[in-house]
Amino acid sequence: MNFELVFKSYFKSILLIFFCLVNFNIYSQIDVQFEDIKKEYEGHHAVYLKKREHLDLQLINDSLVITSEYYSEMLHLTEQSHQLSEKSVYHSHFMELASIDAKTLIPIKKNKFETIPVTKFETQDNFGAGVFFDDGKQTSFVYPAVRVGARTILNYKQKIKEPRFISSFFFSEHLNVLSSEFSISHPEGIKLRFQVFGIDPKLLTFSESKKGNIITVTWSANKIAVHKMEDESPNLRYYAPHIMMFVEEVTTKLGDKKKFSGDIKSLYKFFYGFVKDQVNIKEPTVDKLVDSLVSKSKTETEKAKKIFYWIQDNIKYIAFEDGFGGFIPRTPGAVLSKRYGDCKDMANLTTYMLKQAGIKAYLTWIGSRELPYTFDENPSPSAANHMICTAKIDEKWLFFDATGMYMPFGLPTDMIQGKQCLIGIDENNFEKTFVPILDKEQNTRTDSVNISIKGNAILGAGVNVLQGYPKIDLIYTQLTHDPKKQKDAIASYLQKGSNKFFLENEQILDLYNRDKVAKINYNFKIEDYAKTIDDEIYINLHLKKPFYNTQTKPERDISIEKDYKFIDDEIVVLQIPQGFKLSYLPHGQEFASKYFGYRISFEQIGNKIKMKRSVWLDALLLQKENFDSWNTMVTELSKAYREAVVLKKNN
Repeated sequence: MNFELVFKSYFKSILLIFFCLVNFNIYSQIDVQFEDIKKEYEGHHAVYLKKREHLDLQLINDSLVITSEYYSEMLHLTEQSHQLSEKSVYHSHFMELASIDAKTLIPIKKNKFETIPVTKFETQDNFGAGVFFDDGKQTSFVYPAVRVGARTILNYKQKIKEPRFISSFFFSEHLNVLSSEFSISHPEGIKLRFQVFGIDPKLLTFSESKKGNIITVTWSANKIAVHKMEDESPNLRYYAPHIMMFVEEVTTKLGDKKKFSGDIKSLYKFFYGFVKDQVNIKEPTVDKLVDSLVSKSKTETEKAKKIFYWIQDNIKYIAFEDGFGGFIPRTPGAVLSKRYGDCKDMANLTTYMLKQAGIKAYLTWIGSRELPYTFDENPSPSAANHMICTAKIDEKWLFFDATGMYMPFGLPTDMIQGKQCLIGIDENNFEKTFVPILDKEQNTRTDSVNISIKGNAILGAGVNVLQGYPKIDLIYTQLTHDPKKQKDAIASYLQKGSNKFFLENEQILDLYNRDKVAKINYNFKIEDYAKTIDDEIYINLHLKKPFYNTQTKPERDISIEKDYKFIDDEIVVLQIPQGFKLSYLPHGQEFASKYFGYRISFEQIGNKIKMKRSVWLDALLLQKENFDSWNTMVTELSKAYREAVVLKKNN
């Protein structure tokens, strides 16, 4: 007998049994882990098992070289998670995509995964509004074979050419994250600063280590819960936990110090460097235009209005540019010649023309309301995505955003209300201020109608008056529809009562006149609106019902964002039909809080019944602590909307 062969055969059998047991045990553990996670996150389609980013900062020949490496691993829990199979990675001239790898891991028997790599990546321009990041690109792909239990893994590297453009790291976004980590390695000669948003820093685990002259700092967190996206939610940055890093200063080998960011003064110096070459520029063609526009104007206000309206009417807004070109405005002459430009081009032209008219005007950097930051808390380019002109007229700052082509003189676009801005006075001086938020009384819509009953239909004649942002909204409603369908758009805007509303005719006045309120005179009919039961007619005079049934969900924890403050009034006068008298008149009601409210009144005036309803909103963001009061108001208001006037036939 060959004992060596017998021993090898026996040993192989033992190993086979051992590895089978080990594999079965490990695979069972994975199944248990999957089932545990699926149970814990019931109702969620997927979770991130891991999400991390590491920034490596190096000084090479006294130049700062920054590399970012990102890794994420997502576990798919339901069949619906295939909706998450599409993914995009964003990059730009300042954040170059160096490499990308993506794959799907499909669990098979005995603790093995079948790896299916992504083989097709498509890169295209990602156009965004504003002065910055206009050269953005996105590389998109689709994870293959996504199914329950699968894991999708993404790993990519970026070369960051400009330290002021280091992106935020989000500990959680649209999915729950079991483990998230952000770390940075840098030599001793680099001074950094960090700012945490959306989470108490105490909830993050911080560690710092040093190896040689390399310092590594790490923030980590476990089981960061996701905030469920809701209607009217503000931008993710308002509530998602994230961290920003600022490179404040770099010390070279020779001991020289180079300042990058970390304070507003450094940021302003960076911004102003892109426009300083145009401070003393002369544009004879533009000068001639300005003279022709303001030659008969006596006041600065008259001059500024004529210039601003001319730019709105004649210069088309187009967002483009890449690299540092996204910061450098074209010359006023070039913009005038081409008749188009992005926001910084239009701001530069506006500033130049106002200065030429003898008005103190300045280029101004600002962030739209998509960004929750002020420059005080975030002195970096990521706090600004827009550029406007600011002028001091009659000792008051006025904000000129020519990208809002129908904005009245003196009013800011709604997207920059309440935002802090940097006004560039000269190379060494700037001013900080906040763009005002328009009062609700400046944004009104009043709908006054007289109605009569004919059978079960009501016939009406109305006047709809708009000013401020509601008027601008209607203009864009008009512009976004085919001219042949504009009547349908107006009918949709005026619709009231029920879906049987029919707009018979309309007359629109001063919609495009920036200095006047807009009016719509119209006639309409609503079939089957009045209900007749025996000798009584029931009619609800609440033809429009703003805020109706808009209670927040109990589980909502994200604030509600509104475009602007406003007042919405409705006045309905009903002619009592001949042979009928008033039988029941609803009681008046009102509710008032700091941020919202309503008032309803009814009265009989001879043979007419008059209903007046006013609702108002006095906040751009409704916070969670306001939800109970909001829900109380909406519940009461919605109940009031169901009250009907009852008319009884005379005996």
